[in-house]
Amino acid sequence: METEAKRGRAVAYLPISKLHHHPKNPRKDIGDITELIESIKKNGIMQNLTVIEGFYRETNGEFFNTDTEYTVIIGHRRLEAAKAAGLFEVPCRIYKNIPESEQITTMLEENMQRNDLTPIEQADSFQLCLDLGETVDSIAEKTGFSKSTVYHRINLGKLDRSVVEAVEEDDSFQITMKDYIELEKIKNVETRNKVLKESRNSNDLRFRAEQAAKGEKREALEEDARKILEQRGLKEGLPSNQWDGNYDRIYSHNVMENDMTNAFKIPEDIDEQIEEGSVYLISWGAITILNPKAETQEDDDEPDEGPSEWEIERQEREKRNTEYRNIRDRLEQKTHDFVMSIVTGKLEDIDKTEVVDYSEQMLNLIMDYDNEANFISWNDIVKFITGKDTYDFETEEEFQKEVEDLKENLPLHHRLLIAMAATMNEWKTMSYAGEYLQNIGKLLMQGYCILERWDFELEFEERLLLNGCHSLYADADPEEEE
Repeated sequence: METEAKRGRAVAYLPISKLHHHPKNPRKDIGDITELIESIKKNGIMQNLTVIEGFYRETNGEFFNTDTEYTVIIGHRRLEAAKAAGLFEVPCRIYKNIPESEQITTMLEENMQRNDLTPIEQADSFQLCLDLGETVDSIAEKTGFSKSTVYHRINLGKLDRSVVEAVEEDDSFQITMKDYIELEKIKNVETRNKVLKESRNSNDLRFRAEQAAKGEKREALEEDARKILEQRGLKEGLPSNQWDGNYDRIYSHNVMENDMTNAFKIPEDIDEQIEEGSVYLISWGAITILNPKAETQEDDDEPDEGPSEWEIERQEREKRNTEYRNIRDRLEQKTHDFVMSIVTGKLEDIDKTEVVDYSEQMLNLIMDYDNEANFISWNDIVKFITGKDTYDFETEEEFQKEVEDLKENLPLHHRLLIAMAATMNEWKTMSYAGEYLQNIGKLLMQGYCILERWDFELEFEERLLLNGCHSLYADADPEEEE
């Protein structure tokens, strides 16, 4: 019977001792086979195993072509259950000369039809197929999965396995395939791993992924601007050039405006003003061109005494303020993006039962801040959402329509959320002299505690800045926050 089977596709009872598991079987865990063992004891094996002639060496994975031992393609669970049930041989359909890529896709298709594979196991299998010469199109055709599903699984397989396993084992996260797809917004795989590792839940992951993707886009726009400026003959300056008194600013451009479609180019009138020795600065999407100040004729008899003590203090103060502004700019943009993600439904909203309580907290926070200024107006809310001032609209009617649409469509707690975030973005915790403004810092921390209910997370440096422990403050506590 066995000899007859070897001549082609035939069925034969083969000794279990001659059957080997496929080393590249997509399913790594055969699962609970208790019921299957009992069924085999009672009824025997009702479905043939599918095998190929030959087996893979355990030492190096080399395929050993022989007609006396076999590799299982379909039926790995049945084989183990048959062993446990005490069988010595099992019915097998035997095939010859099947390419390795076809072996894998056959096992893949069989397991997927039974929903036996995890997304990670699918990812590994698809990658194996690619390594063996298959394409996304051919994998999709052979397995019945859409090309988009194949792409998503392949991207999942690029992630650091230890990070994925840690997240999968975190019961508080309950990560889904939809979460993994969110990571695809990020081009750099290392950044994907970082975002996945640092995320606490789906909401947090979605927001971090969006921020990271924006960061990549900003960096790409900055790099394009750097090439344009250096081709023009400019060299990159130092941050201190903005306040050291040796340069005048002649042009500024922010690539982050217009939803980061604001590609950089040197306007003709600015190009004409660029002088020898001009430098450029790039910081968080802001591109600045500085011209050297004209040298003044000095009396050669008068020695250069250097900057005065007052000038040194001023320069130091300006330096601290610039660094403070950079951190605050990033935090303000992050706060804006986070709130808009909630308002537009990209992030999960709070439960309806919590709306009243958190609305009251937001309203109290807005009213607690007294700086002799007016409360946030609808103009401010429109600017927060659209990024445009009243005068940026072509007509007054266009602006009023925007206001009315917001009034009609925004839930009350979303209006308060925007008003609170817009107010918070106006507050500064550093005085002109570089001192920490404790009352403002306290209110800001309260505001971010409210945002944490939507899973907002402050970075360590941001938290230091808000609670007065950052070294930038003139009166900072030298002991860092634990």
